[in-house]
Amino acid sequence: MLFPLYDTNPHQGVPVVTFVFIGINVLVFLWQSTLPQEREEDVLANYGFVPARMEQLVNPKKVVDVKFPRLVQHPVLPLAQQQVRVIRLRADRPAILFSIFSMMFLHGSWMHLLGNMWFLWIFGNNIEDRLGWFLYILFYFLGGIVALFCHWAVAAGPEAMVPTVGASGAIS
Repeated sequence: MLFPLYDTNPHQGVPVVTFVFIGINVLVFLWQSTLPQEREEDVLANYGFVPARMEQLVNPKKVVDVKFPRLVQHPVLPLAQQQVRVIRLRADRPAILFSIFSMMFLHGSWMHLLGNMWFLWIFGNNIEDRLGWFLYILFYFLGGIVALFCHWAVAAGPEAMVPTVGASGAIS
């Protein structure tokens, strides 16, 4: 079986932290999904992790432009044309550092959210049992940070302007 439906390891106590993480992720996604498209793009650009912003930590004069392409109906012809919305991000050290954590609670789609929460539900309760609530929280965030920087170093690159979102790294 490639996709786990459940695990056979019983958990000892109530997985409170796992419930809290799932609740926060679901509530943030529900809020995110109610936003108009432009506001959601603002949230993704500002609270998702944009790899190119790391340079702003050492070079505060650097400006990062995050682009959101979209197809819109041509005003006259029955064709769609591409428009690009640009969100300009100036250097803001607290916002950049906060995005390392906030990106773990944003998701790109319902399937992205459901996949992450399913794995968190199946495996998180056992890890919470084993580590205890405090170490589990640290492990979750440390896993998310390590995964984010591995993604930044290997896949995205330091100049990437696409926001990275999701709890996949923390859950993995």
